[in-house]
This record gives sequence, structure tokens and C-alpha cells, in this order.
Amino acid sequence: RTPPGQEPSPAAYQFSRTICRIPKDPIYKICCFGELLPYAESFQDNQMKATQVATIILLTKIQALDREVGASTNSVLAALDRLAAAGKGRRKKEDVETVLKWTKNLETQYNGATSKCKLGDLFKYCDMVPTVKEIDAATTITIDLLNAIKL
Repeated sequence: RTPPGQEPSPAAYQFSRTICRIPKDPIYKICCFGELLPYAESFQDNQMKATQVATIILLTKIQALDREVGASTNSVLAALDRLAAAGKGRRKKEDVETVLKWTKNLETQYNGATSKCKLGDLFKYCDMVPTVKEIDAATTITIDLLNAIKL
């Protein structure tokens, strides 16, 4: 993470702008840039590492809401590590599918169609946990970036 008060390098800044053109919705492009820019130095010019950062940001937001989600994340984090370590042409489709399946499952649990109980908790604790819109944006950004991965 870029230390507070410091700007990322021009190259990291520009790459973040490029990566955040991937989401289709203009609002998500802006959210993507805001979420990823503080971490731009960590992924430099690596799209897979940027996707890994976006997924971890999503995971962090979900864990703030639901601690039980942590148990299901080990295989996802392992798949992300393998994807980030493998070069283009060596990434396994199964790893991308593992992360996509997990992310899409979250999308169904924390979107507007969510049970009133879970949504009620979101609104009840809204000053302490991410909002539905934040989770929706993080989920959509992660899915769009995952779909753009070149195996």
C-alpha cells in the first residue's frame, strides 16, 4: 500500500487507470480506481496481481460483515496465489473458475435480492460495515477483472 500522503509512481497510476477501464459500468470504473490506486505499487503492471488485490479488498469487506465467510476462502486465496505466480499462458482455467465461482456466490448473497435478514443486518450496522453498494461494487469489479484474465 502506498504510504499516506504519498502518490504512487506515474507508471503505477497509469496502469491502475488502464485496469479500471475493464469494468463495463462507468460507476464501477470510478470505484475500481478509488479502491485499487492505494495498492498500485504492489501490482505495478501485472493485471493478475491487480485482480488479486481487488479480490482481497472484496474479501475484507465481506469479512467485516460476515466472519464465517473466512472458512471458505482458503482455496480461493490459494488459487489467487497460483494465478498471480503463473505467467501468461501458464495459468490454469480451474483456478480462475474457483475464484469466479466464489465471487459469484458472494454476489448472490449480498446483492439487492438478499434475504431481508442479511440486508437488515447491513443497514442495522451500516456505520460499522461496508454498505450493500460497496460490496456490490467490489464484487462486480472483481468479476469483471477475473473475466478479463488471459490464461
